[in-house]
Amino acid sequence: MTMTTPKLSAIGKPYGLRVWHREQLAKALIGLHRDVLGRLRAHALCTNLHHESADRRPNEHAETCSRETQEQQTMQELQKQSVGMMQLPTLRTGEQLIQGYLIKFNNGSWSRHDGGQLQCDSPWLVIATRRALQRFVNGTPEMILKQHQDDVLPDPDELNARIPVEEWPAGLDGKPQAPWSLQFVAYLLEVRDAIIATFSNSAKGTAVAVMELERCIHWKRALHGGQELYPLTRLADAPWKTAFGVRRRPDFPIISWHRFVDGQLRSVEPLSLGAELKDSVPF
Repeated sequence: MTMTTPKLSAIGKPYGLRVWHREQLAKALIGLHRDVLGRLRAHALCTNLHHESADRRPNEHAETCSRETQEQQTMQELQKQSVGMMQLPTLRTGEQLIQGYLIKFNNGSWSRHDGGQLQCDSPWLVIATRRALQRFVNGTPEMILKQHQDDVLPDPDELNARIPVEEWPAGLDGKPQAPWSLQFVAYLLEVRDAIIATFSNSAKGTAVAVMELERCIHWKRALHGGQELYPLTRLADAPWKTAFGVRRRPDFPIISWHRFVDGQLRSVEPLSLGAELKDSVPF
């Protein structure tokens, strides 16, 4: 099977934690639960009919008011399930890219950038992913970060085109290397000691690892009605074909899924097709 290498200039949609104020939570719930949106419209219709049609038939009036009560109960239940999200710490990635300590990957080996001990065998909770632009000026990193989740980063190719090639730094092969690069970032929480780590790199193997992780998260959340689910993973590696032969790239295999409820991390049971459809498909 041929693996398609993503272009580093293509900025995908990362996911991550939000600042869950009460007003923002109500809006997010409407966006995440499409069926709730339909019920809200039914609720508005019920309210209008209640005021404008006092002489309507009693049975229709009772049915509409029952729908109104059901909608209120649904919203209360959703808010109750999501209250734990408001208690999560905020990652201020718009101010600083590196949160906690920086970890790196080199041809199958994980390590800490500061040389400290890294618990590779421990479970890690993926709490967010991001994109950022980075270049080095006299050995000092310069960043362009997203201030908001929906912000669009500049095109790194356009930024590099404004810089004369004579000013580009030399790469490992001795040739001029484009100064601005798109960074694929993953924020991980070491569950045992509750330590935050940041993994950031512009290599194509890293892009594949982070984007595959994001695809799994987006689909899993969609299957669960938009709930904020988080995967538990480990620091692993996978084979990666390059122009110099087979190398190793970072990999984040998913062990299990979890969500925060009332400030606690709880496991998410696998979906059952029969339970969802209230039916079974014989084979």
